[in-house]
Amino acid sequence: RHQMQAGGLLLEDKRVTGAQPMLRVKVPELSWHIRGRYRIKHTVTVREERVLGSREVGNLEEDEEVLLLDMGLDDSDQEPPRLRMKIASVRGLVGWITAITRDGARLVETQNLLSPDMVQIRASQRSRMSGIFTSGSVTKTKSYESSWPGGAGVWLPGGEYRVLQAADLKEEPSSDSVPVSRVRPGDIVRVVSLCKSVDEQRPIAFVTEHPEHTVGGYVFCQSANGFDIIDTRDLDEVSKVEAWLARRTSEQSKEGLDSGSDEEDEEE
Repeated sequence: RHQMQAGGLLLEDKRVTGAQPMLRVKVPELSWHIRGRYRIKHTVTVREERVLGSREVGNLEEDEEVLLLDMGLDDSDQEPPRLRMKIASVRGLVGWITAITRDGARLVETQNLLSPDMVQIRASQRSRMSGIFTSGSVTKTKSYESSWPGGAGVWLPGGEYRVLQAADLKEEPSSDSVPVSRVRPGDIVRVVSLCKSVDEQRPIAFVTEHPEHTVGGYVFCQSANGFDIIDTRDLDEVSKVEAWLARRTSEQSKEGLDSGSDEEDEEE
């Protein structure tokens, strides 16, 4: 058996010019990132707290998407520690799930659905599915709709979204309008408003280009054959969910204080 020893390690010696750090940070390819969005791989139980023995609040099914809010270990019992994730689901469910089983099986996929990789992934999907699915089925299978209060729908004003296909920014909400600029795959745009094009009745949004947001124009959100031009996942949705949770916690605390005050009045 190896004997374990503890001690200190100098990570960087600033007295030596050009000295290299003693440790190098390397993020594993198959890993998760807080504030990322992931797809559930197998049915998993959602619990109220990080510990496995806490109250069950629901279940997540295969292919549901979740936002990763936090991560931690449950080492509350005699078993090996379990990696736990605090998530917010498409259906508005918030709680903790197990990321990896005792046998090492991953219950959550490692592909971050908000990463730039989605441009190439969606391009591959388009090439495989072109001519097979209708607009409705592609949207149903591949798009995301938020269930958070005030956030139901896609391409919401104020949201930031990744461009999946090159497209013109137009002066007016119609296909024959004059282009004022062009967005490329991987660009990020902020939606100002959403409507339907005058001539084709496809969803079209007035957007500004990230990061300056000085150039604006109308861009079709979907192509004529139903594939998304603008991804439906808001890149900043975690911030909106965190704000919603903070408001909910504040309201619950206020209700608790009001309830306590009422009880004191009754005692008097």
